[in-house]
Amino acid sequence: MPERSQISRYYDDRQQHLLADYVHSNPRTASAIRHALSQLPASTSSILDIGCGIGWSTHELARRRPRATAIGVDLSPQAVATANRLFGSDAIRFLVADARMADQVPAGLFSFVALLDVYEHIPVADRPALHRLLRDRLAPDGTVVVTCPTPEHQAFLRRQLPDSLQPVDEDVDEAALWLLARDLGGDLVQCNVREIWPDVRYLHATVSRSPQRTRRRPGVRLDGALESVRQRARRVERRLQVAVTAHGYLLPRRPDRPTIVVVAPNEYSYSETFIRSHMERLPFSVRFQYGGNFPISWEDGSPIMPGLAVTRWRLSRAVETGLRLPDRSIASECLARAWRRRGVSAVLAEYGTTGADLLAACRRAGLPLLVHFHGFDAHHRPTLERYAAGYRAMFEYASAVFVVSSEMYRQVIALGADRERVVLNPCGVDLDLFRPPTTPDRRATFLAVGRFVEKKAPHLTLLAFAGAHKVHPECRLAMIGDGPLLGSCRALATSLGIAASVDFLRPQPPPEVARWMQRSLAFVQHSVHAQDGDCEGSPVAVAEAQACGLPVIATRHAGIQDEVADGQTGLLCDELDIESMQRHMIAVLDDRQLAVQLGSAARERAVACFRNTVHIERIARALDCAMAGRPLDRQLLTPALTPV
Repeated sequence: MPERSQISRYYDDRQQHLLADYVHSNPRTASAIRHALSQLPASTSSILDIGCGIGWSTHELARRRPRATAIGVDLSPQAVATANRLFGSDAIRFLVADARMADQVPAGLFSFVALLDVYEHIPVADRPALHRLLRDRLAPDGTVVVTCPTPEHQAFLRRQLPDSLQPVDEDVDEAALWLLARDLGGDLVQCNVREIWPDVRYLHATVSRSPQRTRRRPGVRLDGALESVRQRARRVERRLQVAVTAHGYLLPRRPDRPTIVVVAPNEYSYSETFIRSHMERLPFSVRFQYGGNFPISWEDGSPIMPGLAVTRWRLSRAVETGLRLPDRSIASECLARAWRRRGVSAVLAEYGTTGADLLAACRRAGLPLLVHFHGFDAHHRPTLERYAAGYRAMFEYASAVFVVSSEMYRQVIALGADRERVVLNPCGVDLDLFRPPTTPDRRATFLAVGRFVEKKAPHLTLLAFAGAHKVHPECRLAMIGDGPLLGSCRALATSLGIAASVDFLRPQPPPEVARWMQRSLAFVQHSVHAQDGDCEGSPVAVAEAQACGLPVIATRHAGIQDEVADGQTGLLCDELDIESMQRHMIAVLDDRQLAVQLGSAARERAVACFRNTVHIERIARALDCAMAGRPLDRQLLTPALTPV
């Protein structure tokens, strides 16, 4: 069973997801709150919301009973801090408390207690303690509402989506709820199964001590509606000075700073952590657009262009030739007008292809364009052929072109970029999140993080690991990510006889990736040049691993050569040289002190060369120069990292 500190840290790491659920209305959470509202007696004078998260449910309950006092408790300090900023008032308080420890929960009698998506996260062994707490804190005629997933849904998650489970996820059935009611000296007056999504069912239950209360029928009329998405978004912007996207990006709103727009092809991609860092950390008021190289939506999902223009633009994108339909000018004009209406001062295009497609709109709007290359956009041959003319025009107009490796620096100049506008700026790392463990517990585990695609060659990593496994059968390989090669890699692991020693993990949030790095022995990645020319830029996971004090075992490939000092912070081999990678893996298994020495030097290099603050500062300075109409500062043209 996880320790309480581990559980608290897990919920601390989920604040961005909880904010996204609040602003964009997660159906599961909204359904639970509506159930609680439907059971809220008119006579309620005091409310206790256990496991309140960032306070959405506490706020909605208190909004219906403005004369009642409301207290929300949660074991996550960060959640409580956010709740107080969002909803704290004279009538609503939020406190850090573990509901299993009676002395941490405020004393007094509460007429209404909410346990919304909480009861299943209480270990079965701790339920009696929670029941005693509720019995002592619940008024003689009090009500307790409980929502939780059905055992069938929990079984589905354990079978199909085990990574979606929380540190504690116990089954709760009607019998368990009857036991709760008995221990509280009340009755289970309602227990319904609600379908939230197709095949996703939750229990909505009510326990009452009031003898007059009768069993309610399903579908009872709700006591008012929840606040609208717009109201919730405005509250977050006003009180937290951020806007929240559906996937939890926190976009800063700084009225005293210029507004920039970051444009990326995808609304969300777990592997594009560098784009998220740009959006959340640049010292400007940031807007976000997505929907392809030419965007169609703002960060809140609202359309950029009128419906007809969107339809015609989508039709033009479906054309397979290099030609564009005449409505390209219409789309560019719509985009330019949208930027002007929102007061945008500069455009940061993620990927060279995005920058090329935005060129016409930037010209129409008279806005500076800064373009960030990342990998395929500088090397993928079909892309370079398609965008040859577009890149040349873009390089002529762009105020700055960012690249992440020395190889990419040489490549974009060869493609036509002016070296006086090219900024070599390797991707940075959050050194507070990605850090060595306080108590070293390095297991004989190799870790790989990244998409299962050709240029990352996960199958070659598996082949090298298979050789090391023959010498050290106790070692394991954990591979975090997904992609088109995942299925074939699973099959390969089975055919090599190592399936029992390989963990294929779904994409993980950065805090979980950091924890895997902190308990692994070494990071492995056998990157290669793909047949179509595609290759890495500056792999963020490699820098993150070094920041965690992990030696990196990888190939002499693209930006990896800039990041890893061979023989000092890691061990490199040539592309496709599986035997050498295998020997390197065996070397750190044979000599754990070697792994420690390499890892210690890797952390020092990460601190010296891969600070995210430096990466962001260089982009910010280039944006300031562009918005002021000045050439780039000379310091920006000095590489931030000298290849090793």
